[in-house]
Amino acid sequence: MTMASTSRLGAVQQLYLDLARHAKDYRGYHAEVLWGDVQTEAYMRVLFARHAAVEPVSEAEIEEAVQARLVRADLLLEGTRSYRVVIWEPALHVPLGGTEVMRDQLTHLLDRLDTLGLRLGVLPLGTEPVAGLSAGFSIYNGLRVEVDSLAGRQDISDLGHVAKFTRAFEVLAGAALYGDDARRLITGIRDRM
Repeated sequence: MTMASTSRLGAVQQLYLDLARHAKDYRGYHAEVLWGDVQTEAYMRVLFARHAAVEPVSEAEIEEAVQARLVRADLLLEGTRSYRVVIWEPALHVPLGGTEVMRDQLTHLLDRLDTLGLRLGVLPLGTEPVAGLSAGFSIYNGLRVEVDSLAGRQDISDLGHVAKFTRAFEVLAGAALYGDDARRLITGIRDRM
């Protein structure tokens, strides 16, 4: 079921929900905040409320965006899709919503590490950046890239450009920590908060 959107914030989250429903293969790099599919509801609410600093956002718009993202997060738990995700370590350190919200968020992230179909890595500080890459991105089925920024959403379907993002993702994924190494890093950050 598609939810009707009444706001830009809700419309963007609805678009991502629709993309996720049709994707069997997802690859994403998330540099500023944690990937939406592993966010707690409290973290989502704080993140969406922060939009008000640059664009007016009502409580109803935040609720609409949160509900769309929660449905999307449920898709992850179905275990029927392939997800390869890299999160840049600084996103784990920013206490978005305060220490308690972030500790709960990192605990939730640790719980999701063993989700069927998910390979989640953390790109550690000190890793050399990919030239020309200035924001996170999502690749759907190897055919479409979505980049969301303050200027708006960028939808890239030119296969040559998609291939560049795919290569960039592979470089980032190759430098990321996985499994027990990622778990130790995330646990250490959480425990120091």
